Amino acid sequence: MYAPCVRLFSALAWLGLVLASAACGTTNEEQPPAHDAGIEDASATDASTTEDVGVPDAGSDGPPLTGFCNTQSPKPAFCDDFDDDDVDDDWTILTQSNGIGALNETSATSTPASFTVQTAELVKDQTANVHLRASMKGKPTRIRFAFNAQFSEVSFTDGAIAYATLDVSSTHYFTLYLRDQDPDAPATTLEEINGATTNRYVLPKTPLKATWTRIVLDVDLAAGSATVSYNNEKVFETSAIVKTPSDEPTIRLGAVYTFGPFPEWEGRFDDVVVSFP
Repeated sequence: MYAPCVRLFSALAWLGLVLASAACGTTNEEQPPAHDAGIEDASATDASTTEDVGVPDAGSDGPPLTGFCNTQSPKPAFCDDFDDDDVDDDWTILTQSNGIGALNETSATSTPASFTVQTAELVKDQTANVHLRASMKGKPTRIRFAFNAQFSEVSFTDGAIAYATLDVSSTHYFTLYLRDQDPDAPATTLEEINGATTNRYVLPKTPLKATWTRIVLDVDLAAGSATVSYNNEKVFETSAIVKTPSDEPTIRLGAVYTFGPFPEWEGRFDDVVVSFP
């Protein structure tokens, strides 16, 4: 059982969560896609919570600071270690629907804090979205999206949950699922959607339950290849992704798309880096 999350609601609050989600600081929701329907980008309707996208956790004034993001060299396109006492200052959107996202000072891979999401129990046809979103300037041919994650549960008998997305452009998306929406054989997958075409890559491993794991999605658009790694171990590689130009890559992290029926769930995230190798 996970310890209670700092700045998150008590267990009793779950009983009224579905009806009271608007009181949790919910932004305009990014609705999850239907199976094989593609992912609609909500940038036209989402309300921005900050304009400091990609800015490191500390300003240029004052003495040099330590911390995960300050040790990254060369400077990545994006980095957030959640150690500045502000959950979303480096992100454009914090979405909360049927759940809560907040800083957690009880568990982190770089102290003092991580970003933690908690979702309510969902019944059939209910969804939850609790995640952060940010975009980076540029049109890189290769994008490396890395973060630490810890999940309260990784094995499910129903429903679906995606915990990270990388949109390399407004029409080309990659999604990491713990359990995807495939109606015949749902699995842990990397899903690629390019326009009307969907490619589904089943991953041979799932991150360990309740254990911090360094997860890396590395997409090389010029070579048409992608890899997924856990703790520096490559668990999946393909040379079959679509070769397309990128344009201002966008990431989402948390309970990005959650489909009921699904149990209460918690995910913790830390030390997020997007680089253009």
